[in-house]
Amino acid sequence: MGRHAQHVAEALAVYLTDGDGDTPQERGRRQAKLCESVSWLLQDLMVGQPGWDSRYTWLDGIAAPVISRIEPDALHLVGGAYVVNGKKWTLRPVQAELKQPPAGSSLYFASPEAEVNFVPGREDRLVIPPDPSKWPHVFEVVLQ
Repeated sequence: MGRHAQHVAEALAVYLTDGDGDTPQERGRRQAKLCESVSWLLQDLMVGQPGWDSRYTWLDGIAAPVISRIEPDALHLVGGAYVVNGKKWTLRPVQAELKQPPAGSSLYFASPEAEVNFVPGREDRLVIPPDPSKWPHVFEVVLQ
């Protein structure tokens, strides 16, 4: 988990720099790197969790992310994690409150019942359940 937490910390720091002169492509690259790093960290955190098959299931990024700044050094991320099992791809709700160290960050991963089959261009079918603190997978980490 250490190196993935570090990758998230680095991607968060870069994302928070958001320069006014950035092109949409540059902002998109920063967003993609942050989402990729969060999915890697979440995959590590899921190892050993009830109902998670680490041998045949993995996460492959986050679809349709909505990222908002909640503090000068913190972001809120909501989206759907790509869950891959064999040839089956689904989207499962994920949320995160990402804060620069030494503050702690929170990652939330919904239950499999909230998943929808992945259909390219139809990420809008994903419904984000309310109150992520009640989701089955809640992780507190320090990104360093």
